[in-house]
Amino acid sequence: MLHLFKNNFSTFGKIVVVLAVFFLAACSGQGSGETNRISQDDTSYEQLDDIEITNAVVDELAITRGIDGDLLSVETNEGIVTLSGTTDNLLTKDRATSVASTIKGVRSVVNDIEVQSDRLDVSIAEDVADALLSDPATDSWEIESSVEDGVVNLTGTVESWKEKELVATVTKGVDGVIGINNNIDVDYATNRSDDEILGDVQASIVWNNRLEDGLIIVDVNDGVVELSGTVGSLFEKNLAKDIARVAGVTDVNAADLEVKSWMREEMERQDFLADKSDADIERAVNDALAVHPRIDPVNIEVSVNNGIATLTGTVDNLKTARAAAETASNTRGVIATEQNLSVDNQLVVTPDVDSTDEEVRQEVENALERDPFVSAAEIDVVAETGIVTLSGTADNYFEKYQADEVASTVNGVVDIINDINVDYEELTYEPMFYDWDVEHHDYDYEPIVIDDADLEEAIESQLTWSPYVSTVNVNVEVRNGVATLTGTVLTETAKEEATEEAYEAGAREVVNNLETS
Repeated sequence: MLHLFKNNFSTFGKIVVVLAVFFLAACSGQGSGETNRISQDDTSYEQLDDIEITNAVVDELAITRGIDGDLLSVETNEGIVTLSGTTDNLLTKDRATSVASTIKGVRSVVNDIEVQSDRLDVSIAEDVADALLSDPATDSWEIESSVEDGVVNLTGTVESWKEKELVATVTKGVDGVIGINNNIDVDYATNRSDDEILGDVQASIVWNNRLEDGLIIVDVNDGVVELSGTVGSLFEKNLAKDIARVAGVTDVNAADLEVKSWMREEMERQDFLADKSDADIERAVNDALAVHPRIDPVNIEVSVNNGIATLTGTVDNLKTARAAAETASNTRGVIATEQNLSVDNQLVVTPDVDSTDEEVRQEVENALERDPFVSAAEIDVVAETGIVTLSGTADNYFEKYQADEVASTVNGVVDIINDINVDYEELTYEPMFYDWDVEHHDYDYEPIVIDDADLEEAIESQLTWSPYVSTVNVNVEVRNGVATLTGTVLTETAKEEATEEAYEAGAREVVNNLETS
């Protein structure tokens, strides 16, 4: 349902609770803990029906690439979803949690999915070590790994929580890994005061355009971030927790941050950018780049002109260039053009490793072999002056773009030409991505043979279960597989999410005439 990529996030709402603070510190990353709180009675609200939530999660898992929904079971109790069953890789398990978290009414997810693998520990250990060495972000970190019964134990020291999580993410991408014990220590270079941490957390939250922050309250005590208030979806709660892990944070507690999708309107800050200049947005982009575990912003220049961000300078690998552009596009105030471009990415990739084309080709092939999603035997790799061309066949667009993502993480790759063929009609909506995230993204809108009336109903159902789009003021009309959306939504991101949902439901083409109110 929700593809967390390039402005595909949106909004919905109805009623209640706390108005969190935003002030000048959000522009600079500094601030205090003062808040204005408004309380209202929400006892009239009734939790969405558990059976309907279960059916919505099951339907979403069934159409999400990288997940075999037939092997999974879903149960819901008072909005708490429990996932069980089996899968053959850890990324799919995580992906299932992410999918469930985007369904309206889901308050929490308990993931009891069992990961099964018959790979030998020695083979997994070799691949994990190679993956950490091959990835340009983790190759220089002093990380040790061992494997027992498919579970990887990670030890070592890094300089931030996000670096620690990135090591785990790279490890999850190795075929055969069924679990991770992440025992990596975080050793911050400097001690930071609670006020400094508070300002950074507040700024990170309010400047992230994937998160409606109007009802989120932030407090910091002895390095521990306390999040309370309300968000509109479980995805946003998880995102807020992740964003809160800025430098100096020892832990994040979000037990008091409640998920209430019906309060969407109260969460929005539609006037947030009214007094914000391009310079404010530019500072926010730079702040976001500074905390990304893959990015060293020293050689990156950011300029913003009428909301369009331009990145110039040099980076040492393609994945960083994509991550920088994605980070910029996720910053509030960076807007999309008619060509769906919000970031003019002019970063030049200049590897700091001296690799021959043959070495790059071999490393890409090895990385594809390690990946649990890609049928590496069906993909051909050619490297010339660091430009990698991928060809061959893939079963679906998910696999095509996952191969692209895997190749981008290899040292020495400066660009990718993705000529992998998918055995059905080329997408009308070809995704343009910077930072492909297998946990969230789908990008596989396989044409569905369905009559217009059924397609219209399917689109309306997709919109109904999105916590980001209110269907009250959205009209759907389908003719010959082309869906036309009219009416009003609250934000531009809601408009874009509606387009995404219509494609996912099976639309051949989407004409989005929605207006923002």
